[in-house]
Amino acid sequence: MCSRVTARPTQAIGAVGLGAGSLASFAQPQQPWTYFEIDPVVLKLARDERYFTFLRDSRATMRVVLGDARLSLAREPTRNFHC
Repeated sequence: MCSRVTARPTQAIGAVGLGAGSLASFAQPQQPWTYFEIDPVVLKLARDERYFTFLRDSRATMRVVLGDARLSLAREPTRNFHC
């Protein structure tokens, strides 16, 4: 994880581990964010609005890739993720 989220508003952000999705609060409008998450239960909980609304409330373009992040990142098209 970045020590500071200071990407340009159009810079793609990549994060390993979704958690509750709280980092999405730092997103700029239409900024492309990709979370890499191994556990589908974590994704289910992060999207459950009874518990968390970070993903719903984010102004970014959110994408979640399920699977081992090491393997998922290797399959990603060449990108310049900020984090």
